[in-house]
Amino acid sequence: MEQRFCQSCGMPLNDSSSRGTNQDDTLNGDFCKYCFQKGHFTKDCSMEEMIDSCAQYINQFNSHSPVKLTKEEAIRQMKMEFPSLKRWKKEQTNRVHNEAVNKAIDYIDQHLYEAVDMKTLAELTCISTYHFHRLFKSIVGESIGEYIQRIRLEKIAHQLKVSSIPISELVEQTHYNNKYALSKAFKKHFGVSPSVYRLNSETYSAVSHRDQYIPLTLHPMIKEMEEFNIVYLSINQTQRTDQGYFKAWDELKEFVKEQHLNETGLFLSFSFDNFKITEANKCRYYIGHTLEHSIKPVGKYGVKKIDGGLFAIFRCNGTFAQLENIYANIYNHWLLNCNYVLRDTHSFEIYIHNPNDFEENDLITDIYIPVKTK
Repeated sequence: MEQRFCQSCGMPLNDSSSRGTNQDDTLNGDFCKYCFQKGHFTKDCSMEEMIDSCAQYINQFNSHSPVKLTKEEAIRQMKMEFPSLKRWKKEQTNRVHNEAVNKAIDYIDQHLYEAVDMKTLAELTCISTYHFHRLFKSIVGESIGEYIQRIRLEKIAHQLKVSSIPISELVEQTHYNNKYALSKAFKKHFGVSPSVYRLNSETYSAVSHRDQYIPLTLHPMIKEMEEFNIVYLSINQTQRTDQGYFKAWDELKEFVKEQHLNETGLFLSFSFDNFKITEANKCRYYIGHTLEHSIKPVGKYGVKKIDGGLFAIFRCNGTFAQLENIYANIYNHWLLNCNYVLRDTHSFEIYIHNPNDFEENDLITDIYIPVKTK
């Protein structure tokens, strides 16, 4: 008889007593009783977490096996064998799908005002056009066309809020044929024309984060920076609770540790959207880690190149709660009274101190605002 193994942990299924159970209490032929009971996995975990868990029982394994393995040898063996088990094949597929969608989103971001079509994205990700269309919508929640159109219009809306760039110039920079085409699409999305949107004082927030703030005298460092690479993890809406947020940071830190990237790099975060323009559940927020050199994307961990250029760098000493007030001062005061205007790229925060290693009042965070001279 062919030897069967648990398709979750790899344990031999020698007899019926070792097998898991289905919802109707019948025996399950694929999973052991430790991994699968009543039709459900007993532990919601990743393949890496399962390997770490199994590695804790290496002594028990060695006591019943003619082959004695060290913990390190067992881990290496499991990493080779587990991807072929039924439970983790799906995880491997999800990893490939996440990599594909991240790659497509990054490409769209870099070519936002160009004619980006489905065929180009499908070829980029090596997935058929039909399948990629369904995949993108299932992960992002919008079709590719809907996503591109919304991001374009929201980026234009942001420019209307934070700059005095003429609408005619915005038309030239975008993929719209003329100002009438832009105005029609803009009004359909926001309910008003671009000119009315700009003049409406109620919508002019300049990503100030709040209307009332404590005035500060800011003295940023102005610095020309070279481009750099980051590995990032996207924070979706379901993660935007304290528990989900901290879990995402823990996952990123563990990935950085596993990839041996933590010696010289720094943690950072990006907010790609103005939360007063974009619906909360569609705001794109990344947490990441700087890289000395680029690495290959791994599943939900994407790799992105951050453009260099001139930045105004504002230092926050102390608790993260101060950041909101500093941003309010930057957009509502400093930018209106300096010799700089915003560049068309993303701001970000770099965390000089790790909260795990420093007291809250001793934290240091740098805010990077992309600017250019007037």
